[in-house]
Parts: sequence; C-alpha cells; structure tokens
Amino acid sequence: MATDLAAFVDAFRRIDLPDRPPAYPGERRTRAPMAAMDSSTRKAIGQLDGLIDTRAALASWEESFAAPYDGREVLVHSDLTPSNLLVSAEGGLTAVRDFETCGVGDPAYDPFPVWYLLPANVRDEFRAALDVDDATWLRGRVLSQALIVLAHHKDTNPTLANDARHAIGEVLATPG
Repeated sequence: MATDLAAFVDAFRRIDLPDRPPAYPGERRTRAPMAAMDSSTRKAIGQLDGLIDTRAALASWEESFAAPYDGREVLVHSDLTPSNLLVSAEGGLTAVRDFETCGVGDPAYDPFPVWYLLPANVRDEFRAALDVDDATWLRGRVLSQALIVLAHHKDTNPTLANDARHAIGEVLATPG
C-alpha cells in the first residue's frame, strides 16, 4: 500500500495542466496554506477537550505550522482519506476517488494520509518513494483535517470519527 500510494501521489504531482485551479477551489487559500487552516484547527482543538490530549494536539499543530514552506506548488489530491481510497483484499491500492478538492497546492497536502492508513513501520517507505524533505514531512503530518473531522462528526458519524481519532493518535505518537 505504501508504494502504491506514493506512486499515485508522485504521478499526480507530475501532471501539468494549463490553468490548474488551487486546491480546495472556492475557499480562500494563501501562499502559506497552513495559515488558512490555523483558526479552524485551533477551534477544533478547543471543541475536543476531554476527547483527545488537546495540549499535545496544539503542540503538534504549532510544530507543523512553524515548519518552513518555500512556496513550491504541485498538483495535489488533498483528500486522501480512507473513504477515498479503495484497497484490494491483498492490501494494494486499486482506485482513488473524490477529486473535488484537488488542485495546485503545497506538496504537504498529500503525505498526511500515512497516519490514517499506514502502519508506522512502512511510513518511511512512503516518504522515501516521494523524496519528502523534513519541512514538507512535518507540515504533512498536520492534524488539521483529522481534528476538524472529529470535532464535526464525533456525535454523528462513528466511522469518520474513528478514522480521525486513529490518525490523531498516530500523529501524536510520532515524534516530529
């Protein structure tokens, strides 16, 4: 799965379309993409007090938020969550769906699914296959999406909430 997912991300990054839209079309994005997520991430952390270790989540978010970004942009899927990846019985990636939020963005948008999907012992394989530098890896391990999903779905969608809780636990258990 790690190599399949890395191959998809790598191939997607290499697509060169004219007039590529920004990732998350319709939403305001900045040259510093994490800045656009800061307020909603901090709000989600506040809403999850008692459900997760909010101090650790905030520290992790701030560490990722502080990681430098050189402004390089690539075509990203930006929503590689478990519900958007179809996996064979043998564990190989067979399809990717939901391209609604794909567009040009920070290469860190697409490494974050490793904390949703991949066991810790194969994350380095994914990282090496994409040749992800330290700053991009740190930005890519952001909790933002998982925190927001958990805050929004904790009482309404147990599957999404459990996936998000799992990703949060994996990120918090992984040193920067």
